Amino acid sequence: MLTDLSSHAVTGASLRKYAADNVMGPDFFLRIYALMQCTPDLSQQNCSDCLTTATSRISSNCYGKIGCRVLQPSCNLRY
Repeated sequence: MLTDLSSHAVTGASLRKYAADNVMGPDFFLRIYALMQCTPDLSQQNCSDCLTTATSRISSNCYGKIGCRVLQPSCNLRY
């Protein structure tokens, strides 16, 4: 899901580099919501790089948590 959100946010218009979605979790009782966002001044490549870095920080910052937010200077993700 995060890969799809990232590609959608990256290709957004210059003022709308944002994507959100939800999926049913593995136990079918939990719905997972996520969003990714870049600041409008970033190019597509810089937005992609920022979101890739934010995604890679999930394992170190969010391990064992139900929800998490990873903030970068020019992008962020939440789930």
